[in-house]
Amino acid sequence: MAEKLRLSCSPSSMVLGGCLCVLLGLWAGCSRSEAPGNGAKPLVVFAAASLTDVLAEIDSKFTAVTGTPVELSTASSAAAARQILQGAEADVFLSANADWANRVAEHFPGAHTEALLENSLVVIVPAGAEFVPQSLSDLTDARIEKLALADPDSAPAGIYAKQAIENAGVWKGVREKIVPADDVRKALLFVSTGAADAGIVYASDALGEPSVRRAFDVDPALHDAIVYH
Repeated sequence: MAEKLRLSCSPSSMVLGGCLCVLLGLWAGCSRSEAPGNGAKPLVVFAAASLTDVLAEIDSKFTAVTGTPVELSTASSAAAARQILQGAEADVFLSANADWANRVAEHFPGAHTEALLENSLVVIVPAGAEFVPQSLSDLTDARIEKLALADPDSAPAGIYAKQAIENAGVWKGVREKIVPADDVRKALLFVSTGAADAGIVYASDALGEPSVRRAFDVDPALHDAIVYH
């Protein structure tokens, strides 16, 4: 994995300009002998699933600026990290937490992690839901039978969500309701299709999905800061 360039742009809340700045900085830090233009080697990006939409949207913008195509692979940060550690080639790894970023960086001399972007958690329900919770304690209500989370044992979104639920003192009341998903995008899908009555996802994921309703923001003091590396 190529060494990352230290960026001058400040962490932002998942805006396109911020992500484009990130990719441009990381691209500049990659060792490339090919001249930009036709036939240029793609910039291979492994990224957290929560970055799928925003990275897909800036893909063409990045190529227009640099002449370098982007080859994007998204999954949970845990799954993406494991693929790289098992030999998948990547120029850039964008993780939703420092833990998986550090595990990957340890295996590549010269690589280091950098705080790049921030996100937050929200509770969502299907767009047509009759019951809309207003707090984490409301998730214990009998009308919430299934609660979708990214895997709370390995996926950062699920880890953050579990921290918030535990710190709110309601883990015992919701743990049997949890429907674990491989990643946060699948948790979003469970709610958007009605397979779950509610879910906890990143704010950036909820913004682009008309089939869900944003019920409330999760207090960021209840979980570790969500910072992409």
